[in-house]
Amino acid sequence: MKKKAIPLLLAALMVFALSLPALAGNGPQEVPADDWYPAVLLLERTDSEHMFQQIPLFIDNTVKPMEGALYDKATNTLTLTDFRGDYEIMCDRMGDDFTIRVEGDCALDQIDCWSKEWGNGLRITGTGTLTLNPKKNEQAGIIFHAENGAATPLTVDGSVTLSIYGTASAIQVFGAESFSATADGAPIVFDRKPKMFEGSVLVQGYVDISSMKLPLCRCEADPEGIYAIYENFDYEGSFTGMSVSRYIYLEKYDMYFRDYEWAHGDYSGERRFSTAEDAAKAGFTALLDEKGEQVWLSVTGPQRHVYRNLYEDAEGNRYILMYDDDLAYSFEPIEGLDGEYLFTPVPEVDIDTLDEVFEEMILEGLYDFSYPEKEFVHTPGSGDPTPSVMLGDVDNDGKITASDARLALRRAVDLETYPVGSREYIACDVDKDGKVTASDARKILRAAVSLEDPAKW
Repeated sequence: MKKKAIPLLLAALMVFALSLPALAGNGPQEVPADDWYPAVLLLERTDSEHMFQQIPLFIDNTVKPMEGALYDKATNTLTLTDFRGDYEIMCDRMGDDFTIRVEGDCALDQIDCWSKEWGNGLRITGTGTLTLNPKKNEQAGIIFHAENGAATPLTVDGSVTLSIYGTASAIQVFGAESFSATADGAPIVFDRKPKMFEGSVLVQGYVDISSMKLPLCRCEADPEGIYAIYENFDYEGSFTGMSVSRYIYLEKYDMYFRDYEWAHGDYSGERRFSTAEDAAKAGFTALLDEKGEQVWLSVTGPQRHVYRNLYEDAEGNRYILMYDDDLAYSFEPIEGLDGEYLFTPVPEVDIDTLDEVFEEMILEGLYDFSYPEKEFVHTPGSGDPTPSVMLGDVDNDGKITASDARLALRRAVDLETYPVGSREYIACDVDKDGKVTASDARKILRAAVSLEDPAKW
């Protein structure tokens, strides 16, 4: 019966593999997908006054030049030239071919790559030196957030000097079913283990009611709406563009709430433009008085806080904790804003008596990959040691199963992108002919059902 089942199982695996799309893409995502903004490339930092700053290098399909850090969209390459500082590079949906070219002596706190099911690969090249997390105070020097996307590749060219440090591990990957990395053409060894998350109940809403002034804006598409237009500046005082936000007045509360679901459906609730002229082309112009000066509206409104964990006392009353978890807040639904709450501080509640609420258990098919050491150092021409690989164990869980056969078959039909020489590719190529074919997948499946001895491969 087992021998008869092999062709049927392999056929089923082939149908299943061919039915799954490859999600990763090359180049930055240029158009919003699922109400998400286009690809972004930012420098992030916290200054000496503990103010968080974001400096765009590529946003809304527009390049923002900065001395020492210049992005070229045509080649999807960010060139760093003698660029040093307490900066983190944040790239979101820049594609699997996103490249950082290093020239001179460069240093950054971290590189943080996000995917959103588009692509978040990274190639580091150039003739210079790049040190990531030189103060050794970040959990990792490079973090990939695959967000359940396709394989995430990391490539380090032989010409660059790269030093990566982390308090936990040098490189970490979250939310990827597979991951491959090479340095100077040789595979980099990664650990892999499944991760389980408990599901907290999360609440989002508004707090910190205060007075504020809105620079009013006219919106051609919604002349009765309330809009504000802001000029944005970086930490050096240089103009970086315009942003437009929408506000909702709720008579019951006599307050103005920022409409965070407007624009892109994300929590920012704003549309961004490079210049006032670009905003005007989209139908947004500042509201000016007879003297040509900006009209401001003084209002009362709260700030939004997003995704706070939920806690409960012995009587079943529920609260959220805020401000470093040192103060409890009660909450009530806001009439007119679906799914939003108004938070009210309750200082008399002893937070030590509260228990966090877990209403459901979530077991997600996420796998973490990490470079097992706390530092990764690559010098030109050094390469890296060939990983220890169990042939047939494609997912590196220590066993040979039908899941490994499916992954090998997907690689055989180019639905997985394991590079030649990567640990996964080596594990797939059980006949050691330098290619991954359906024959390899069949051998793995036979081993999974004890019809073949993998020790003879």
